[in-house]
Amino acid sequence: MFGISRGSFGIGRALRLAFAAALILTAAWIYLPGILGTVSADAIVNGRTISVLSPIEGTVTIAPPAEGTAVRAGTVIAEVRNPAVDRSFLLQSRAELEALREKNRSALDLADGLAALEERLVAERDAQRTAQLAQLQLRLREEEAGIAAADAVAADAEREVQRKLSLLQAGAISEQLVEKARNEANRAHSEADRQRRIADRLRYDLEAVGRGALMSDQQFDLQQLQRRIDEVGMRRTEVAAQIREQRARQHELEGNIAAEEARIAARMAARVVAPVDAVVWRSMAVAGGRVAADAPLVTLIDCSQLVVHAKLPTRRFDEIRPGAAAWVRVLGGEGPRRAVVRDLRGMGGSDQGDRFAAPIPVIGRDEFLATLAFADGTDAHNAAEFCGVGRSAEVSLERPAGPVTAALGRLAAWVGEWTARGASAAPAGAAPRTPAEGTAENTR
Repeated sequence: MFGISRGSFGIGRALRLAFAAALILTAAWIYLPGILGTVSADAIVNGRTISVLSPIEGTVTIAPPAEGTAVRAGTVIAEVRNPAVDRSFLLQSRAELEALREKNRSALDLADGLAALEERLVAERDAQRTAQLAQLQLRLREEEAGIAAADAVAADAEREVQRKLSLLQAGAISEQLVEKARNEANRAHSEADRQRRIADRLRYDLEAVGRGALMSDQQFDLQQLQRRIDEVGMRRTEVAAQIREQRARQHELEGNIAAEEARIAARMAARVVAPVDAVVWRSMAVAGGRVAADAPLVTLIDCSQLVVHAKLPTRRFDEIRPGAAAWVRVLGGEGPRRAVVRDLRGMGGSDQGDRFAAPIPVIGRDEFLATLAFADGTDAHNAAEFCGVGRSAEVSLERPAGPVTAALGRLAAWVGEWTARGASAAPAGAAPRTPAEGTAENTR
């Protein structure tokens, strides 16, 4: 009636349905992720940095590798040499040790000489005592022989007295001759007694000399000799104490010299090695340049501990907990990766930027900072790209399922299914109808 065919009305309806579905899908793509979960497009891949310091001051002989170079743990990444190390203490200690060794040698020679002298003096003392013993034994034998002779004389005198008494009884001699014979006998007995007392004294002297006592006739010489032996013994004791003291000091100096040599060797040259497998982030030294002790040589990125810093709205703070699962898509990366929330920070959370290579996003009043770690623990990029540090990323965190969230999810699924059906209403291979065919259909 109005000149519009039924076929043209079907094509227009399909186009309108397709256009409406496209609008719904666009709105769903924009708003549904925020409704069904938490999405942050303001995120950055970051890595913890390791600042490698110079252990000594000196000249850089081996410069750190270029930025972006991958280094393995234990690899030498720099070398510093300092030939102008202070050696005064080492030289002083070596001179003192040499002088002490010379004193020790002299003390040992003196100790050997004193030992030989003491041995000689002791031998001389023993020889004198042996000679004195032999002399006393000889005198004792002489006195014992004299005793025997005196006893014989006394016996003869007694026999003479008896003979004179017999003659006196016979009247052959006078009383004076008898008395004279008796005096001779008494004198012989007294001499024999004197000889016995001398022998007793000699026996006592032999026993005294055997015990080490000094006799009166040689007392001065042996006393002087013994005093000399005692002085030599005391001197040997003093020298032995000096030798022990010098050896203790010598061992102390040897230890100090070994420690000083090790210190000088460590201060003269130092090789710096990479503590972990990492990537060079910043190189602060060049070959031939001077560096101070504890000055930074190179900064490394520990790619095994990559994190993602994401800014999120404050209204989502109560919905996110450490340990929550998330997806991270690095711009320019291969695909999304699983991640886990490690830390949440409010205002002031970006004050820890000195530990990371890339600047941590600065959060505003209505934002908070979430730190995520990759769940697979592998690097997202190779060393040439600094393990992806500094790249922007998109973070999607799943919201806990609830009634509203489930309904919206079902709505989104229904919209997708309805759109697919609308798109299939007009087959792509169908031939277009003519105006006449359309007018006939509408008339019917």
